[in-house]
Amino acid sequence: MKSNLKLFSVLFSAAFLMLLTGCKDNPTDVAKKWHSAAFKGDLGKAMQYTSGDTMEKRTKELVEMVKAQKSISFSDAKIDGDTATVRVTTKQNDVRMTREFKLAKVDGKWKIISVKPIAE
Repeated sequence: MKSNLKLFSVLFSAAFLMLLTGCKDNPTDVAKKWHSAAFKGDLGKAMQYTSGDTMEKRTKELVEMVKAQKSISFSDAKIDGDTATVRVTTKQNDVRMTREFKLAKVDGKWKIISVKPIAE
């Protein structure tokens, strides 16, 4: 009986640790973290959530625009294998704009690979 209890405890602990280490950011979390860093003007932090030279240039362009936004909302991610999209809607000076963030898994982590405006 004691050995069964010990075995159960060890197996439960191992499963719990595997669950914790398996928890990673989802695409919506990555878009939120990018936005938070960009809003604070922390270009280096924002760049950690992107991949590719195009996104590096695009992040630099978007930082000032992001800092002026008054409200923001994020859609749930639409995931298709190793790619995903998240729609981000912002309001600035009574103008509402939606952008689609495209993400891809790079070395097992979600990274933003493009941002494009969406016509409303």
